[in-house]
Amino acid sequence: MDIYITSDLHFGHQQSFLYEPRGFSSIEEHDKIIIANINETVGEEDTLYIFGDLMLNDTTYGMECLKKIKCQDIRIILGNHDTNSRIELYKTLPNICIMGYAALIKYKKWNFMLSHYPMLTSNLDDDKKPFCRVWNICGHSHTKNKIDPITNSIHCELDAWDNYPVSLEQIRNYIRETVIVNEKSSLA
Repeated sequence: MDIYITSDLHFGHQQSFLYEPRGFSSIEEHDKIIIANINETVGEEDTLYIFGDLMLNDTTYGMECLKKIKCQDIRIILGNHDTNSRIELYKTLPNICIMGYAALIKYKKWNFMLSHYPMLTSNLDDDKKPFCRVWNICGHSHTKNKIDPITNSIHCELDAWDNYPVSLEQIRNYIRETVIVNEKSSLA
């Protein structure tokens, strides 16, 4: 069983500024392929964290999209488009657990603060071993950049990972290979 993360699904969001930068010609095409990408990557026995903004506009349509995700352990970190009425709808699905607006998890000794928004979680602790730090994983920004230049947060929204969920192991490897390497080279 693996842990996967994604953000900003925006099922049913009929705005071209959302789906066109992701490479789609319509929201219907977007939603169909995003669901297929999730189901191709995340197994039914895996855990999938979704960091907010699951749907917009037609909630009946949005719920139908969510029901097509096969993963049986979906945990939601709430985002700015997750209204109280949408939260109540999410709770009706047996495979969904609402985690709140942020959650701290430990994975293979590493600490991750999960949130919809980028958060500053370091306290000038760049000299600490990677597993002694708290790494923020976030969504919200719809950026293709995997790392936030201000907060050092790791972006997990669909835009940053070619419209696929990303595993927590991939994120750990990305931090090791990119973030920590860059920190060391900037100190030299």
